[in-house]
Amino acid sequence: MNIGTIGHVDHGKTTLTAAITKSTSFRCLVPNYPVYSVLSEKKQTIFRSYEEIDAAPEEKKRGITINAAVVDYSTDKRHYAHTDCPGHADYVKNMITGANQMECAILVVAATDGTMPQTREHLLLAKQIGIEKLVVFINKADAADPEMLELVELEVRDTLKQYGFDGDNTPIVAGSALCALEGKDPQVGREKILELLNVIDEVPMPKREKDKPFLLPIEHVFSITGRGTVVTGRIERGTVALQAPVEIIGYNQSLKSTVTGIEMFHQLMSQAEAGDQVGLLLRGVKRDEIRRGQVVCEPKSQSMQNYIQAQVYMLSKKEGGRAKPFLSRYQLQVFSKSWDCPAYIVLPENKEMVMPGEDATIELDFQKKMVLEPGQRFTLRASGTTLGYGVRECVSIHVGQAGVQIGNACWELFCLEHGVQPSGEMYGDLGRDYEDAMQTFYSETGGGKYVPRAIFADLEPTVVDEVRKGTYRKLFHPDQLISGKEDAANNYARGHYGVGKQMIELVLDRIRKLVEPCTGLQGFIFTRSFGGGSGSGFTSLLMERMSRDYGKKTKLEFAIYPAPHISTAIVEPYNSILTTHGTLEHVDATFLLDNQAIYDNCLHNLNVERPTYTNLNRLICQVVSSTTASLRFSGSLNVDLIEFQTNLVPYPRIHFPMVSYAPVISAQKARHEQMTVAQLTSACFEPINQMVKCDPRKGKYMACCLLYRGDVVPKDVNAAIATIKTKRCIQFVDWCPTGFKVGITYQPPTAVPGGDLAKVQRAVCMLSNTTAIAEAWARLDRKFDLMFAKRAFVHWYVGEGMEEGEFREARVDLAALEKDYKEIACEV
Repeated sequence: MNIGTIGHVDHGKTTLTAAITKSTSFRCLVPNYPVYSVLSEKKQTIFRSYEEIDAAPEEKKRGITINAAVVDYSTDKRHYAHTDCPGHADYVKNMITGANQMECAILVVAATDGTMPQTREHLLLAKQIGIEKLVVFINKADAADPEMLELVELEVRDTLKQYGFDGDNTPIVAGSALCALEGKDPQVGREKILELLNVIDEVPMPKREKDKPFLLPIEHVFSITGRGTVVTGRIERGTVALQAPVEIIGYNQSLKSTVTGIEMFHQLMSQAEAGDQVGLLLRGVKRDEIRRGQVVCEPKSQSMQNYIQAQVYMLSKKEGGRAKPFLSRYQLQVFSKSWDCPAYIVLPENKEMVMPGEDATIELDFQKKMVLEPGQRFTLRASGTTLGYGVRECVSIHVGQAGVQIGNACWELFCLEHGVQPSGEMYGDLGRDYEDAMQTFYSETGGGKYVPRAIFADLEPTVVDEVRKGTYRKLFHPDQLISGKEDAANNYARGHYGVGKQMIELVLDRIRKLVEPCTGLQGFIFTRSFGGGSGSGFTSLLMERMSRDYGKKTKLEFAIYPAPHISTAIVEPYNSILTTHGTLEHVDATFLLDNQAIYDNCLHNLNVERPTYTNLNRLICQVVSSTTASLRFSGSLNVDLIEFQTNLVPYPRIHFPMVSYAPVISAQKARHEQMTVAQLTSACFEPINQMVKCDPRKGKYMACCLLYRGDVVPKDVNAAIATIKTKRCIQFVDWCPTGFKVGITYQPPTAVPGGDLAKVQRAVCMLSNTTAIAEAWARLDRKFDLMFAKRAFVHWYVGEGMEEGEFREARVDLAALEKDYKEIACEV
């Protein structure tokens, strides 16, 4: 296992590393002190003294660690490669390189100081880099009293929680590394080092990607007299053998070579694999031709980029970032793996600046071409400060009967897409292929299980119990499944003002626990129904509260909209108007889904004689999957959550895009049909493939976002869009001449085994903001007016503490929304 020490300068990281390795001669400040090391007594390591670990001249001169050093040792259970990272603020660059080697870290905190600035900086960087497992060693315990040790432990646990680690369950050992080295006070010295080693022996071994193409980020380059050039580093994935051809790329350079020697901790090897710390002897390459930060890889398996699009979170001043906003062309240093490179921030045309504490989609213009892959983590720094980092995580919230059922169908599909079993474990090689993509929706437990980052909530237990007892019951943590004892009785007021208030704090607390471990939360995805009591009333209350707590985070929802002629509740118009009014300012985009439109889609396209909610929900979850595919899988054109708002919502209130999906095709038809990109694109504009009953020919499109999956190339997409623009029945507003946003994800859609949808090689989901959607609002408003004119059923709402005036206020707001859509179509 690759492990290492991190922490504040002079807290004893190198001393602890020396204490673990074998005893020889340690020159301590007090002469003639005997020197001991725990593992040396068992003959399980070669001792590395403090001076050997801090071997560079500058390190010896200043008495601090500057470079990351690697030593090895063994316990009874396993072998370790141990990286000793610098703790000084001036050498965070080397700390990032060292931490990238680690799979587990030992956080060293001095009992005399507690957590210090670099303790927090190292925790932040460790989380950004992706280190999930920590063990804490409170050093210098011999110099502090028991009360102080207890206070330091409490402080450390709180700090761990702040940076997304499991503060409650992280093992903490208090001892003295110096006592272990000097053979003094074994109760805080030798015995505590043994206890620490026992603790790290219990840390689960990480999964190794041995079946992927070989990749080794270069950490150091050496010229060995009489042999040639040697590069060192940790093999990130794949395997390499003697005489294997390799490519060295990065910093605008590409060289070919052959591996003529492999060495691991002074042992010659014929082959090395993912996770190994190795030195590779390369043929025909000079020392000055390669540098740290380049990668050694299987030929043609990697490419270089100097201009990328990235989703980043900029740290606020409170989190240790900048106080001033970031403008376009601001220069900073980007760190990833073992490389760092200057780059300029390039902001979208419609964005003047990025504020500290804000998520943003930016472009990075590198001064040199570097090796970057989709989903790769990186850190942004300037003037000695960590400014931000790139990562994308989402929390899903499923509310009410419809929301919970849709959510259950979605997670069934997501698990199939990512190779996750119903137990949360991975399907071997299939799962490893998508492991990097899983961070968006899943969090990994200490036991290697993947848990959805999701909450299921309903005011009564029936549908949540179906999840608790269903096929995927072991997938979710019990705390994620929340239900009350009384339902909302199809009453918005009951969900918002009545029984919903009794459950709101519990749900918010569970959401908070999901959010805290996230290193770069992008936003929230809701599924719910407008017509139900919990879906309308409780969701409105939840969004109001979440706007205060997570105001800057994106909030998207997939909402079941009342069908024109089919209704599951008489008071659906009341609930829908009230919840639309209540959430209009709290949600960024609402994708409307009409049960009748989806029912007709299943009936005509899939030949399902009597579609059930299962049929409908599986079609809906294909839409949700396509919408989030760019966050999870690689592609040539990516679209993230924030871009939906930027490209689809011209004004804050006009945020109700219509959804279309193609092909909706059965397995029998799929044998005889293979739709081209042009046919798929055209199908999205046909009413039968829309998921809301309205006629787009009577309105104008403001913007269309086409999300393609599978075997699709940009050239075909451009040709298809050009054809669409020539059709007279498809009109765009004259103030938005561009009209189209495109996303392409290489991962084809996944079909649920035993489902109605066929497995296809390509598909497209269209999210379109059209003025025709006002037809659906007008239809709903008429139903509302007919009932409210007679004050029918109003007493049930007033009886739950809601004022009658709220009906009028909501209706006026919806009338204004209708008017907004009409005026937009006329603007020039």
